[in-house]
Amino acid sequence: MDDIRAERKSELDNYEESHKQLEANAIARQRAFEEDGNKVFDSVLQEEAKNLLAYQLKEGEGAEEWNQSVESRVNLARGVYSGESTAQEVARASLWAAAAPAYKELLDKQIELNRRLNAQIKGVDEANPTVDTGDGKSSKGEERTFIEMFGEHSGYDVAS
Repeated sequence: MDDIRAERKSELDNYEESHKQLEANAIARQRAFEEDGNKVFDSVLQEEAKNLLAYQLKEGEGAEEWNQSVESRVNLARGVYSGESTAQEVARASLWAAAAPAYKELLDKQIELNRRLNAQIKGVDEANPTVDTGDGKSSKGEERTFIEMFGEHSGYDVAS
């Protein structure tokens, strides 16, 4: 019994030191967990940024504003991932994350539609009629107004 009492007394005497050591260990574990989380986030960001236009940095005109918005998106995503966001921000991020594939599909369809329409417009531009000038050369017709053509054919001076 005396040994047990002595051990208890020793433990109680060392309580403050033991408590500080336990707190230091908990803080070290928390920091290691956060560092590991940051490494995972940075790794996924590097891997996915090349596939997600919203996270790709730009150069040239307008790049500074765009790159600041990319940084803002990264910080928001990091906050959601690390648990620094409010419950509402996490819920909103979850909804946007679930909707992202559908928006990507809609964007891809719109890009394809724009590509086809641009090709169609180019085809129409190339189909403009040409005018034979009588000297064996042909040229594309100039756009003129009705008034200009009327004046040309009627002999009236419509320029004034």
